[in-house]
Amino acid sequence: MSRYRHSILALLVLFSIILLCGCGGGSGGNTEPVVPVPPVGSPSKPLNLIAVSGDGQASISWNAVSSATTYTLYWGTSPGISTSSTKISGLTTTSYTHTGLTNSTTYYYRLTASNSFGESLQSDETSWGISHYQ
Repeated sequence: MSRYRHSILALLVLFSIILLCGCGGGSGGNTEPVVPVPPVGSPSKPLNLIAVSGDGQASISWNAVSSATTYTLYWGTSPGISTSSTKISGLTTTSYTHTGLTNSTTYYYRLTASNSFGESLQSDETSWGISHYQ
């Protein structure tokens, strides 16, 4: 084979590898969302987060998570609550009364459980509106 053919063959093989592994660099490649992975040994994500309305407050409860030592409640007034949202940390029971809220406003909540290994994934988001206390 000529030197030219070897170079073309080498480029084709390299191009095929880049296409197959998606390792071409730059901004292209895999566009699937990144799924967070909690640290090994951290608690499972909390379930059944419920908020019940009151005048200027929300009574929030959830199922206990085995191995959790504390819970962190993330909240805001827009959907899409994340760990960068406002938080109430150091909760040690499975309920919390969130006071000082504004009537006629919808609040959104997510919860995590923590232990010495780290923080769990966030619970499913729940929302609660105090529209009937206007």
